[in-house]
Amino acid sequence: MKRRFKVHPGVLADLADARNYYREIDPALAARFFLSYANSLQHIRKNPLVPREYVPGWRRVVLVPFPYVVAFSVDDKSIDVTALLHARRDPQSNRAVLEQRS
Repeated sequence: MKRRFKVHPGVLADLADARNYYREIDPALAARFFLSYANSLQHIRKNPLVPREYVPGWRRVVLVPFPYVVAFSVDDKSIDVTALLHARRDPQSNRAVLEQRS
């Protein structure tokens, strides 16, 4: 079954913030960050059930080697990418973002 794939608009803002941060350090680092993000989306599309739930209702893929995760939910009909989260941020803050965007 093919699932609908949707990216929450807030993810694009999260991505822009992170890329801008890395771009200030080194433009090549920002490019590697974006490539890691793009690869994570491909992985999610192909294998949405492989990552385990880390918060009830949401799964995550780590953007190796960066301290970010792509958080998403999946059901029989859709894959919803909800947030790009800094992994070292307070877990309650990250959970609040997920709940706000769901």
